[in-house]
Amino acid sequence: MAKKKSIKTALVMALVSIVACLSMFAGTTFAWFTDSVTSSKNVIKAGTLDAEMYWASATADPLADDTEWKDASKVAIFDYDNWEPGYTDAKHVKIANAGSLSFKYEVRIEANGEVSELADVIDVYFADPAVQLSGRNAISTVVGTLDDVLQGDYVAKGELVAGDDVVVTILLKMREEAGNEYQDLSIGSTFSVKVIATQMSYESDSFSPDYDEDASVNEAIFGVGGTVNLTEDFNREVNVEKDVDVTLNLNNNVVTEPVNNEGNLEVNEGTIQATVTNTGNLEINDGVIEVEGRGLETTGNATLNDVTINAGSPASYSNISLNNAVTEYNNVEIVSAGGGVGAADGAKVIFNSGKVEINSTSTSGRYNFYTEGAGSEITINGGDFSFSSTLNQKRAYIYAGAGTTVYVKGGNFGVASTRKGYTDGILTASDSNGENEGKVIITGGTFKFDPTKWVADGYTAVKDGDTWTVGPYEVATTDELVAMLKDAKYANGLVVTLKAGTYDGLSFINPSNYVAKNVTIIGEEGAVINGFAINGWSVDNNIVIDGLTFKNVTFAQSLSLSTKSMANVTVEDCDFINDACVLQNDKTEKLTNLVIKNCTFTGVTDGGTTTAIMLENTENVSVTGCTFTNIDFNVMQTGIVSGNVVFDGNKVNGTGDRVFRFVTVDSATIAITNNTIVSDGDADGELAKSSNACTIKLENNTWNGKADAEVLDKLINITPAV
Repeated sequence: MAKKKSIKTALVMALVSIVACLSMFAGTTFAWFTDSVTSSKNVIKAGTLDAEMYWASATADPLADDTEWKDASKVAIFDYDNWEPGYTDAKHVKIANAGSLSFKYEVRIEANGEVSELADVIDVYFADPAVQLSGRNAISTVVGTLDDVLQGDYVAKGELVAGDDVVVTILLKMREEAGNEYQDLSIGSTFSVKVIATQMSYESDSFSPDYDEDASVNEAIFGVGGTVNLTEDFNREVNVEKDVDVTLNLNNNVVTEPVNNEGNLEVNEGTIQATVTNTGNLEINDGVIEVEGRGLETTGNATLNDVTINAGSPASYSNISLNNAVTEYNNVEIVSAGGGVGAADGAKVIFNSGKVEINSTSTSGRYNFYTEGAGSEITINGGDFSFSSTLNQKRAYIYAGAGTTVYVKGGNFGVASTRKGYTDGILTASDSNGENEGKVIITGGTFKFDPTKWVADGYTAVKDGDTWTVGPYEVATTDELVAMLKDAKYANGLVVTLKAGTYDGLSFINPSNYVAKNVTIIGEEGAVINGFAINGWSVDNNIVIDGLTFKNVTFAQSLSLSTKSMANVTVEDCDFINDACVLQNDKTEKLTNLVIKNCTFTGVTDGGTTTAIMLENTENVSVTGCTFTNIDFNVMQTGIVSGNVVFDGNKVNGTGDRVFRFVTVDSATIAITNNTIVSDGDADGELAKSSNACTIKLENNTWNGKADAEVLDKLINITPAV
């Protein structure tokens, strides 16, 4: 027998019950008298729509009185986890109308997650009415593969009057020719066998039986969950209930009535000609919203991808997010007859790409982006933004109300309004006490008006013709960089880009009264620094470094950081070549919070770099994702070390001595984890050493192909943490 396939296919029934009729007249009796009229024993009672599902073995007679039927809402219909080629599982499934209203129904088989290729070799057979099976091949009608069924809408549908039932047979069979490539696969999901029921035209009211002829299975799904695939326009409201998961595939059709979501709704490929209101979780993909008035109002989280919105009115905004909702726009094009995108009451909006165009006749202020209510935020990462130059000009691109913040990191903004009070292109407001003025912080983008007053510290707006471009400062020579680093006006929040080239002589030895905070130096490809040193540890000058970051820089000589007050240094995505290293040699003052990540250290002379990371007095050090090659001495050597020391996810390819050398472990918590290390160690084969006994977390490292536990004798004065 071939090795058995392990497949957990628990098809769990999800019973669907809807009460769609709010009231009905049933059994009315009238008594007439000569002198008065009395009506007694009148009944006003809602009918009930109640679908039930049961199952039995397919080898049983589906019509026999003694057949054992099990409640499918309590016991899975299909539940076997050891499938192999030729294995067959068959069940009778009974659908019963246990209510007082007739209904129409669909039987669906739906996956509750991702499905693997194993579904391609399991065939689904279906018999209606049910047949008693005597063998594996007793049903010849193949619906398709399990994957086909999961991709389709339903496997059967029909109608049931009150008190009636129908029995069908479902058979699953794994193909005999399924090869070894399916061994040990699982479907990757559980399944639901669902009966979706909704009332049908059968019972009569005072006029005819057609009062509920428009009730649809789709509306039932909006109440209980599942997938709706439209084949024509849908002219009824979409109301998705709380905690219900619904996927609505419009298939390029149109929904003409409002969409109201309280659950988890995904809408794909089509047009909505009404307002979308969301209090749950909403995703709209490749769609259109077109309506006069509000297009989207959301107090829940929402994501829009590849959507066109033609909405808004002189009295309203096209889209508004409220009550701490988070809304993300990806390639969304908005044309509004009112305002554009609003965030209020603590909501957050992220606009990544697309456009916002305002064409409004409103005589009130209307803005492409609008925030109000403390804590509300809008982040603009990209897009094109404009408003009509011929309609009312009480317009600006951004309005930041009291206590709100708008971050502009990219995008293209057009010409500002010519109307008095709006010519700056951006407006901010304070509260009634003249406090908590809204903030606009610009770090990127292009503008057809001067944005300088809102440009963040460390960034600059450069004018070229009639366009201002905001971004980091750029330098192309050593003198420019040195001048900028020494200039006090750039000392707080400077972000500078190094153009391709070589920068020499970047040494700041014993500078007086030098204070630098949150300085970031980013290298373009080809930017090389031949040594960078801030050294002031031997004097009492006022030297403060708090926040210094290097990104994407090649160091051809060492990075030396030795002052009496230095903290929060990050070295990221940098290459250290020609034996360059990171050096801190101040024994009396700490370097606090050093982060080195995703860097390479490569030695080239006399066996390689002496020591890649040499630290005399540090508190909190993190080295992650780095590669060390041809290191002649230690990868990391520390003098006094305290706080948390992390060495995680690194690769070491050759050292001429110990990988780690800890001289004084001062109550530090050290973790060496998830590293791949190749090293001969020192002359005695030692791979790491601490001068005083210490405990270190060792986890998931390989040392020359050996696990941590196999090299403990090579780790001197080091005890693994338990």
